[in-house]
Amino acid sequence: MREKIKPISFIKSFLIFALFGVWFYIVIKLLVPSIAASTGATEYIVWMFTGSFVLFLPMFAVTWFLLKKEGCKMDLRSITERLNFRKLTKKDILTTVGGFMISIILCGVIIIIMMLTDRALTVDSLYSISPIEVSPLKESQLWFALFLPVFFFFNYVGEETLWRGCILPRQLAAGYGSYAVIMNALFHCTYHFVFGWKPLVMMFPMMVLMPHLAAKTKNTWTSVIIHFLIGAPSQIMIILGIINH
Repeated sequence: MREKIKPISFIKSFLIFALFGVWFYIVIKLLVPSIAASTGATEYIVWMFTGSFVLFLPMFAVTWFLLKKEGCKMDLRSITERLNFRKLTKKDILTTVGGFMISIILCGVIIIIMMLTDRALTVDSLYSISPIEVSPLKESQLWFALFLPVFFFFNYVGEETLWRGCILPRQLAAGYGSYAVIMNALFHCTYHFVFGWKPLVMMFPMMVLMPHLAAKTKNTWTSVIIHFLIGAPSQIMIILGIINH
């Protein structure tokens, strides 16, 4: 029988998002450029490794700590059940695809409105709006592409395990109701404050979609899929030189 999920307070959940947001900022703005300058590696290559082991791996550790403190049994079955990692149903897949398509349209509308109201915002400028510079891998650097599955796992599964698998159910259990989804989305924006406000406004429909799907389907894989689709395909095409950045 599944144990009752322990609620989490507004302040505590916010602090977890915010503290990791500060650490994210430090990694992107200070650690990555410093290591890149001293090693001669591109910032994206450095980001793959520092992001995986310095930012996302600690998220797994915090998730484990929170589950243990919550009283969850620390066996694989209990952990995956508590984090809502379960087999995707046909309904889950259709809901995820439908939600993703609607969110793409909403994001597009927001981007068009922002471009109409801000002449400095052009299609070309959208490529450089992220603080993480994605650049093609050349010649011997292509070997680093073999690390991408590890990086993507830590990034997309790592984040979603903490934000949607661990914290969201506790926010829902705290009695916030449908507001828990908006709360989770806004806190996720806080975690990404290093990106600046424009990308977060553009992507806000996706930010809401991830916790909404996880809560609606009670399956964290749905938010993992959306998170992956938001970032991974374009990164793969850029680093392999399929599309120009």
